[in-house]
Amino acid sequence: MKIRLFSLNACLIVCLLFAGPLTAGESSAPAELQADWDKRQAQAQVLQRDGSAKQAEAEKLHEKSQLECQKNFW
Repeated sequence: MKIRLFSLNACLIVCLLFAGPLTAGESSAPAELQADWDKRQAQAQVLQRDGSAKQAEAEKLHEKSQLECQKNFW
């Protein structure tokens, strides 16, 4: 039991030693990548707003056409 616990602890320590430098390098993105990401996010927000506006317009048009259809059958 003590041997398993020792090997488990040793394995965890080794994993932590290797994980530290790997995660430290990922935290700081180059300025070019950050600028590209910000640009893409801005474009996505514009597209989402446009999509929301078009969806609202389509819902109004659908409601209008549905009312007209109901008038024809009632």
